[in-house]
Amino acid sequence: MSLNVNSVKDILTMGLLEVGTCLRDFEKRKITEEERKSFFGNTAVTGEYLGYIDKKIKVRYGIDLKKLQIHSDGSKVVVSGIKCEYQGTMSRSIVSEHYEIREKVTSVRKSDDDNVVTYSHGIDPDNKGNLRHEAYKAQIKKIEDKLNSGVDLAGLEGASAFVEARGKGIIKNIFLQARIPVEFTDYDIDGGQTLEEFAKKRNERIADETRKTRDELKQLTAS
Repeated sequence: MSLNVNSVKDILTMGLLEVGTCLRDFEKRKITEEERKSFFGNTAVTGEYLGYIDKKIKVRYGIDLKKLQIHSDGSKVVVSGIKCEYQGTMSRSIVSEHYEIREKVTSVRKSDDDNVVTYSHGIDPDNKGNLRHEAYKAQIKKIEDKLNSGVDLAGLEGASAFVEARGKGIIKNIFLQARIPVEFTDYDIDGGQTLEEFAKKRNERIADETRKTRDELKQLTAS
């Protein structure tokens, strides 16, 4: 077994909501089609894949702290960019599944014009096991691609507002601990700083003020 690193990404996120849910997917599609000829007439044979997958997932939502914009006028800070975002699935497990190939056989008898249809359930007709597993893997990939692209919060009323309100509360408390009044806006801030830039410059300013105060105390002590 080997692990190949395809990409490395710098992130700074805050997870605020985890939702446990089930994703159910049913797929029915034609995968083979052929015509068989015999003395009694032509026979059309169609292979249909039927797959049902019930998957248990935990989805996380939160705030991307790198997207925050901060403006400070010395007396307070204004923060924008607090948006609820999908942060991925924390766990994925299959609860139940069933997949098979149904063979639909339509034959035209010479004795009459009626079509006769039969199905093969569960057992792979004509040893189509490889086709069945390939179709199953394609269905699994479709589900994984859907999960990787994001899971909609439409079924959870107020969830997005909850994430954003909680994020604002946590950020407000962080600034209040530093005795900095804070306000929030939904509009972009021209000339705003990222959270990392704001923290770095504030720490540098505090260090400069501390150094200046220490030097002044040394001068007073010396005199």
